[in-house]
Amino acid sequence: MTNNRFCHSLLSVLMEMVAEQLSDLGAKVVINYSSSPERANEVVEGLKANGREAIAIHADISKVSDITHLFDEIMKHFGRIDILINNAGLMINKPLAEATEEDFDKRFSVNVKGTYFACQQALKHMESKGRIINFSTSVTGQMFPSYSIAKKSLSQLCGKTFFLLILNLACFR
Repeated sequence: MTNNRFCHSLLSVLMEMVAEQLSDLGAKVVINYSSSPERANEVVEGLKANGREAIAIHADISKVSDITHLFDEIMKHFGRIDILINNAGLMINKPLAEATEEDFDKRFSVNVKGTYFACQQALKHMESKGRIINFSTSVTGQMFPSYSIAKKSLSQLCGKTFFLLILNLACFR
């Protein structure tokens, strides 16, 4: 479990660095969170303290209605979307014999469905030069049955359907 927390923290730091770099280049930044408003607001306040534009929006990426709300709010605040970075991921580490249908559905809802519908919403609002970056994982060949299946599905979605960049990181929450 310690490794999971470390990787999640590492990914959070990486995403914060990406947000800072993009804002340094003039991007207006939206931090989406599902369960950590304090951390999201801390990142937003850090960007604003450096004269950047940023907001935090609550949305559960596993729910299409929340994804739609997220993009509606982005359009209301900023009027356009140029870059989408998907980095949500959920790993419930249980032996296959103990995994429940709820565990399976939650993993697919976050790891595949959320990314799919976030890409769909972004494409509705992006101009032709927009970019979508999806973070996946490097553990798809490891023995994490339903997590690996979900992330392999994500790789197929992105690699074949949208021709998107997949960055392989072994980090999960």
